[in-house]
Amino acid sequence: MSPLPDLLLHNVGFLVTVSSENPVVHRDVSIVISGSEICDVIPVRTISRVDARVTIDCSGLIAIPGLVNAHHHMYQTCLRGVGALDNLGGWFRSRERFLKHVGPEERFHSVSLAHLELLENGTTCVCEFGSNNRDPESIDSTIEALNDSLLALVLAYAPPPGAAEDLTRIHSTLEASSRLRRLLCIPGPVAPSVHDAPAMKEFSATSEVANTLGVGISTHILESQGDVAGRPVDALRQLGCLNEHTLLAHMVHASDSDIATVAAADAAVVHNPLSNMRLASGVINLPAVRGAGIRVGLGTDGACNDAADMFETMKVAMGLQRATTRDPLSCTPYDALRMATREGAAALGLGTITGSIEAGKRADIVLIDPDSAGFTVVNDPVAQVVLNTTPSEVRHVIAAGEVVKRDFTVVAVDPNEVRRSARDCFREFADRVRPLEREI
Repeated sequence: MSPLPDLLLHNVGFLVTVSSENPVVHRDVSIVISGSEICDVIPVRTISRVDARVTIDCSGLIAIPGLVNAHHHMYQTCLRGVGALDNLGGWFRSRERFLKHVGPEERFHSVSLAHLELLENGTTCVCEFGSNNRDPESIDSTIEALNDSLLALVLAYAPPPGAAEDLTRIHSTLEASSRLRRLLCIPGPVAPSVHDAPAMKEFSATSEVANTLGVGISTHILESQGDVAGRPVDALRQLGCLNEHTLLAHMVHASDSDIATVAAADAAVVHNPLSNMRLASGVINLPAVRGAGIRVGLGTDGACNDAADMFETMKVAMGLQRATTRDPLSCTPYDALRMATREGAAALGLGTITGSIEAGKRADIVLIDPDSAGFTVVNDPVAQVVLNTTPSEVRHVIAAGEVVKRDFTVVAVDPNEVRRSARDCFREFADRVRPLEREI
């Protein structure tokens, strides 16, 4: 006798698998899960009964793949609301006044709080851009906070200044982790200018350590108009840092030549629409970037986004393109959903592991309950996932086959304890920062 499946999501009202180029919705199906993987998707009408260790009735619910946040700064959660009147440069200055007071303890609680938010919002895969590490203990606190997480984790690590070799230590630490799916190196938080020889040299030296370990790189690029003159895409190409293992955040001010260079190298891009809006940075030419065949994911960026809501991110990503191109086909709801799932996973190098609901893939699934005043009537499930859904409609979340949120409540961690611990930590943090604020 075959062993019982571990989990059965029974009678899903609408299933959006995101497994094809065009949107397909399956009605009234059951999703069979064993261990951490999806075993089968079965139309309810063809079966009389499927037994499982745990069965969840999903009648009327909409199932989508777990969301992929391809660029996050979880350690900045404690800085939300800072620099609300700033552009990018101003925000860096405003942020630094607070960030220099963030030690390992604050980083731990920021990441823990961000982790809770991701689970609540239906995110099951995240790339943490772990920058601003003043010492090795900073990244250690991030790893500690995520040690028991069921998220598919990609960690991008910026070694402390002058300590590029610490990447080797982190690589060894994480090699045995079943949770970490990929380690990336941040040779510099921003891609260097071709005119800045010292920055090019430093970026290159750290990249060489990453190459020795077989680790890809990630960096911010062309986020502001002021970056254009430095030709950072050319700089990465000259340094040999553009390839299929490269993950580039932003690309807002990319020229046609930049886009062609990135596409030829098969590097991936992460679009962070809410951050770019908040900081008045501009709008990426998404049709050109995706049209060139570049893998594009969506991210929420750091505290300058003020939330890690991937539903909001999808809606804004679509809306910005339509508003600037005046073309409703420049970004469709399905385009936005693909970037937040399948394409995002591919951008992170995890396309064969997660990002769609198919047999053999990680069981990362979000179940949306449309029974809310802002939703209720389901006319177009694909469009309404992007246009109507908020985290409050996320009823169940499955990560690696485990139920991490059930009936609107996160069960993988104690939400009250995470929030209480963060409040206690940052109450003391605020007391340390206030004298500094008075000096400004």
